[in-house]
Amino acid sequence: MPVIALVVCTAGWGISFSLMFSWQTATLPDIPFAGLVSGLTLIGLRMPLALLLFSLMRPKLVGSLRRKDLIPGTMVGLPLWLGFVLQLWGLAYTTPAMSAFFTSLASLWVPILFLVMGRRISPGVWAGYGVAFSGLVVLVEGGWRWGPGEFLSFGCSLVFSFQILALDRFGKGMDGNRITPILFGVNGLLSLVLIVALCSFGGTFEIWQGWLWERLSNGSTLWELALMVVIPTLMSYTLMNAFQPKLSAERAAIIYLLEPVFSLLFSLWFGHDILHTSMVIGGVLILVGVAWTELAYSPGETSQQETGSNLV
Repeated sequence: MPVIALVVCTAGWGISFSLMFSWQTATLPDIPFAGLVSGLTLIGLRMPLALLLFSLMRPKLVGSLRRKDLIPGTMVGLPLWLGFVLQLWGLAYTTPAMSAFFTSLASLWVPILFLVMGRRISPGVWAGYGVAFSGLVVLVEGGWRWGPGEFLSFGCSLVFSFQILALDRFGKGMDGNRITPILFGVNGLLSLVLIVALCSFGGTFEIWQGWLWERLSNGSTLWELALMVVIPTLMSYTLMNAFQPKLSAERAAIIYLLEPVFSLLFSLWFGHDILHTSMVIGGVLILVGVAWTELAYSPGETSQQETGSNLV
């Protein structure tokens, strides 16, 4: 069940790249750091709305939150917020496929960080990572370039790897659903505070308000925002927080490599990319790598690794 839940989670994230790309490339506010402010605005909208829906769905759980839940929720939410900011800022200047590629590098940093920390990962798992990573490289063949969007997306992957590790560390031994509302609240609050600070400092608050009102007056924008709130935000992060702690972090990370495959499929559907041979080969290699890694986990090995996967 945890593996299936995380696969569904990556499918939800896959659609978010095309939706975020549409938001970031429609119109940017005529203010300094326009791409950053636009991205912060999207986070500031989707996270509080997801929190509202989560609260309506799980009122007893939200009402039972205690001060001790703030630490795990905040420690997972902070790197997620910073990664989101870099990801959305980068999407103003790159394609969904390139953003998905660099974002998915977070899955590669996780075992490397574990290796530095002295944690053993079996050769079979490394082999699966190798095959899947080669698929990532092939997936964006012909689309390689390094610009502001790519550098920001690269930074986002580093931060997201720490979010995966934080959930592994703080999610063990507790109901992951108690992390979710705090995570949504932290992300929404930080985004709104930074928007106010940036616009107030630059004297552009009224311009931002006018831009936001114009964006939200568009029916297609509201529909895409609703999709982002319900699918990649509410659904995916609820599944992630509930089920990732039931697996080892490196096993969850390899499953997250499915994200760019789903992202590509949705990007083709939305017309942001054109299908070519390297995409098919890359997608197949990623699927083979993920399947290989799953097969590398024998029942005994899975139990041993996932029992000891909590970071010390």
